[in-house]
Amino acid sequence: MIFAIFSFFFVVFNSTLFAQISLSFEPLYDSSRIQFTKELPADSNQISIETLRFYISDISLFQNDSQVIHVVNSYHLVDLSAGQAQTLDLDITQKLDFNVLKFNLGIDSLTNVSGALSGDLDPTQGMYWSWQSGYINFKLEGKALTCTTRNKLFQYHLGGYMHPYNALRTIELTVQASEPISISLDLNKILSLIKPSQTPEVMSPGTSAMMISNIVAVSFK
Repeated sequence: MIFAIFSFFFVVFNSTLFAQISLSFEPLYDSSRIQFTKELPADSNQISIETLRFYISDISLFQNDSQVIHVVNSYHLVDLSAGQAQTLDLDITQKLDFNVLKFNLGIDSLTNVSGALSGDLDPTQGMYWSWQSGYINFKLEGKALTCTTRNKLFQYHLGGYMHPYNALRTIELTVQASEPISISLDLNKILSLIKPSQTPEVMSPGTSAMMISNIVAVSFK
């Protein structure tokens, strides 16, 4: 009871109320079932996902065309490999009105050349190639019966920060200032456009990584 009274007092009299905005990322496969497992499912879906990880960075909120806040040093590794949503909490020190969310899918070139980093950017996270190629922006691995590869595997490790193969992509979404902001990634759209039976593997920067990065970027909603 004492805590509740104090909270009410703080809301009424503090003009810079601490707020926490959350981004919730969720993997979807339209209306079809999909399994996040190392084994192929027995049903007709014939696709399984083993790994789904990607970097979100340079997060900004806008009211129409006017930026209301830019979250400094916002580098987050999102891991959806369990098939469940993951929530990122952004500590904001003021109430904000916004209707547009912008963020980068991947890591910018300056950060790529900044040497060994820690936290989500630590190379031991398994999302780093080398100093020549930099960070892996997006990693999707799984199995499909249509794949002609050994063990029916498909693997997409997308990245690259040097011209002409800079695979960083900016995502812009219309949102409501709600708690949390729910963002889905349409895996069916991604795999339908890539076609693992035709392109089962992309593991380095280049034209294919650029093309698939474009597909992934338009699959957030």
